[in-house]
Amino acid sequence: MPEAPDTAAAASRARVRRVAGALRRLFEARPAGLLTDVDGTISRITSRTNDATVAPVTGRALTSLATQLDLVAVVTGRAVARAQCMVGVAELHYVGNHGLEWLEDGVVQTDPAAEAARPHLDAALAAVRAAIPERDFHVEDKRVSVAIHYRMAERPEQVEHTMLRLLRPFVDDQQLHLIEGRLVVNLLPAVAIDKGAATRRLVERHGLRSVAFFGDDVTDIHAFRVLHAIRGEGIAETLAIGVDSPEGPPEVRAEADLLLNGVGEVERVLAALAARPPRRAGRTG
Repeated sequence: MPEAPDTAAAASRARVRRVAGALRRLFEARPAGLLTDVDGTISRITSRTNDATVAPVTGRALTSLATQLDLVAVVTGRAVARAQCMVGVAELHYVGNHGLEWLEDGVVQTDPAAEAARPHLDAALAAVRAAIPERDFHVEDKRVSVAIHYRMAERPEQVEHTMLRLLRPFVDDQQLHLIEGRLVVNLLPAVAIDKGAATRRLVERHGLRSVAFFGDDVTDIHAFRVLHAIRGEGIAETLAIGVDSPEGPPEVRAEADLLLNGVGEVERVLAALAARPPRRAGRTG
């Protein structure tokens, strides 16, 4: 039975206060880093993937936090250029294509092994296009990876079944790596990198002593698990913040330290954190 409106609103306010408070305490340990996914986390899911944008209130909060924290980074399956366009904040660090692209000194650096795998991606796309009507899917081509969205399909379960059957040989032959998401199949080169590896690299490169990651989908679970490991190794204090939704994978709820309900609550947490910055440990005020 759904919660009454007043009860749901009170529960939402409590979640936002709890997460914002936990982040302020976490970020007292410096250097501090805030990492976030984009789609379904700081940007609402749309039926057409290129329509997704980040709200101005979130852009303003991230701009402010970039001056308050030691690192604010976007870690996304999107290409870096597309993520920059969506978020609209130049001051952030950007890691795209699930860790295959890094924006460094204004230049996008791409894993050379990922570049070499492009023929395998083309062959896999050709197999999908030959068997599934194009009205049932949309290809987001990110050069070193592709995302095949089938949210618009009349029978998404059937499209998913057919697509996975077609793509399985490429995975079995270790030509490509496949990650399923929310009504999307991500095809990547068979390179040992994901959002988890990217998260560890950011922590090590910036010497972070505290780090939080916001995420909502299967690919973000890799980052959550790395945060748990980093905390267990005594490298940094961490928080994995899951963004829940009706169609979100249950693994996000299982792996998250704290949960928010939807993009709107993430927006409010970031705005609250920017409005009242975390203090550094050992300081007052």
